Amino acid sequence: MFNFRAKLLSEGQNKSVAVYFIPSLSLNESSFFFSMDTDVTTNLRPQALIFLVRDDAVDSIRAIVNEMLKKVAKWRSDPTKMPVVLLSFHSNGSMGRVINLTAMKLTIKQTDFGNLIYSGAKKIFQVREGLIQPKGTYHFVHPSGRHSKAFIRVANLMQMGTELTLLSLALLPALEKKPDHIFIDSSTIGIVVKAALALKLSMTGDRGYFPTIESFSSYGNLERIKTPGTDNYLILISATTSGNMYKKIISMGIERKYVMNLISFAPKASGCNTIFDFFDDQNLNPNGMFSGTTDYDAETCPYCKEGSRAVHFAGEQFLTDSNNISSYVVKAEDSPVALRNLMSRYAGKGFFRVKFPPDSRHLAGDLFIDVRILAQDAELHSLFLERLLRYTPVNAAAIIYVDTEDSKTLAEIAQKAIAEWLGRDIPLIYHRDLGVCAIREKSSVLVISSVIDTGVSLQSASLELRDKIKNQPRVYLSYFAKHTHEPRYRTLVSDLEYNNKLPKHTVESIEKLTFPSRSGTNAWTTEKECLHQITRIDDESSEKFLSADERKAVDERLDELRSGGLVKLNTLFLKGPTGDPLRLRETFAFWDKNNAVSDTSQEDVYVTVACVLDGIRTGDKAKLTSGAFHQTLLAPECFGRYNDGIIQAAFLRGAFPEELDYTQNSELSFLLRSFVIRILENADNELGEAASEFLLAICASRLKLAKNDIREVLHFHGTLPPLAGCFQKFLRIKVGI
Repeated sequence: MFNFRAKLLSEGQNKSVAVYFIPSLSLNESSFFFSMDTDVTTNLRPQALIFLVRDDAVDSIRAIVNEMLKKVAKWRSDPTKMPVVLLSFHSNGSMGRVINLTAMKLTIKQTDFGNLIYSGAKKIFQVREGLIQPKGTYHFVHPSGRHSKAFIRVANLMQMGTELTLLSLALLPALEKKPDHIFIDSSTIGIVVKAALALKLSMTGDRGYFPTIESFSSYGNLERIKTPGTDNYLILISATTSGNMYKKIISMGIERKYVMNLISFAPKASGCNTIFDFFDDQNLNPNGMFSGTTDYDAETCPYCKEGSRAVHFAGEQFLTDSNNISSYVVKAEDSPVALRNLMSRYAGKGFFRVKFPPDSRHLAGDLFIDVRILAQDAELHSLFLERLLRYTPVNAAAIIYVDTEDSKTLAEIAQKAIAEWLGRDIPLIYHRDLGVCAIREKSSVLVISSVIDTGVSLQSASLELRDKIKNQPRVYLSYFAKHTHEPRYRTLVSDLEYNNKLPKHTVESIEKLTFPSRSGTNAWTTEKECLHQITRIDDESSEKFLSADERKAVDERLDELRSGGLVKLNTLFLKGPTGDPLRLRETFAFWDKNNAVSDTSQEDVYVTVACVLDGIRTGDKAKLTSGAFHQTLLAPECFGRYNDGIIQAAFLRGAFPEELDYTQNSELSFLLRSFVIRILENADNELGEAASEFLLAICASRLKLAKNDIREVLHFHGTLPPLAGCFQKFLRIKVGI
């Protein structure tokens, strides 16, 4: 199963739909609900749901979906209140049947069907990074010797079977005439052809058809295209930004109808027959940026003259033969004004907290905003009442609150204030009760959320209110908007504001923060795993592996990590040499100089560093970049420049592991090794207060050094704090010393 989002645009629908592509004859219920939960968390609630299935699987999958529709509790929202549709396709790739499974009907035209396939291919292209773009410090040299700034790497799209089948679905119309011979420009694209043939065979049962597939390996071997003694053949080009190969083949006297591009960014004037044409797609190709990409020889290449590094490729699948490593020193000016202002207001108030281990809604290490403390802030409360007075409609008929008790408390505050202003009481309604509550159709509502996180509850309320009060004004008001991805937050706001052609609804948050989140393991889960491994070794060894002080330190730390829910303030990081929590010593470069640091928590510092790092990972001028051919590392100088142990710990835990992987650059690995040794030499004083954090990061493979550099670190035999000593012993076992 492969799921993606698309738009239905026919007949002015403009509906956002969730599409589940199922190329098999059955549907796994648990896989669907897991995928749906992940999708709604990321992309918000869709306006319709489509199962894209083979025509010969309609009956079996319809029976499964009808059973799932009865299990309303498993859905993120009531499925009977939106269109749920089976959309089938034939073995020739054309649209089949449209079967509505709920009372709410959906119209799907042939143009919609084509757009659904296009949208799925677009998601694959984006997620798998089909377009390899420059990062400023490097460019590409193709097997032909030509230099260019970007290229399409089709091999990146061939990673997942169901995604590959979706791409092959679009190729089925070209196979309808059963071409005897299929020429391809690289062996990679042969996988798509074979997937299309397999899909067609499974639907028709025709085992008598299997064409000859031959690769001519790009420009250098066009003479291999020898048309058979029949007019029933196909030449398939994997991808193009210029259309030049297509034109070259046509110039050989071959008719256009036999030649086709799978993916094209080429200008329309090239006249290419194309399956997935991304030329006009402003997300993938803004203003034609990657169309007609110019290439150069080595002597005239402007990128080389600018000092850009040339990355070469090997073979027809464009496999890089080198990887470009650079480093970046994080600077005070990398902390944006908005973040500085935010921390000047809230640092030291215990407002930011961290949750681990993961519960049903949060990853370990996820940011939690303590609204109880937030509500006690007089300035913020005053700002809330000011916004409330400014935006509350005079004809407001209800105050809707979402999900949490904190939101209900905030709604009660709003209810009391509005009663004083308007001289009448306005009822409170929980957003999940909207379906059974009566609200006058010609009235407005106020929707209260203490903190906007994923926005799923707000969107659910928005959809219910569209039915209740149509286009009447809605105001969404919150203390704080915390999001992990700025573009996604803008999409949420746009969805909530949308009001057809009438004035937009209002979405207002007093404070906003983009806090990075990444699926998978994080610094605290890997720490916990390391500590458990250490205790197992200690328990199983005939002679005690750990000293009594070391075992006590490990057990105490595991108790902190087992606490569940909110982490106790100032226990995010390992303790310093005196046994006290790490704290800021004087000023903090990422904050304004007048910020008081005496009451600052570890959470305040961690949030700040994580946000600064995320800011330099994103945007047009990203400085901390990761890609297939380039990796920017945190420069070792960062740990010397910011020499408070608490800041060093925040860097070690806030950075992504690939940003701390120095194994491929001996110079950077040596510099960091030297720094770590100095830290260990000063582990009994404040200069080395993060010694335990550095050794933990190496043990957990978050901080990676070359093997000989790790051995040099382990040659240190001075006295270390108990936890640091544990990690050093464990690391010696891992390395084999």
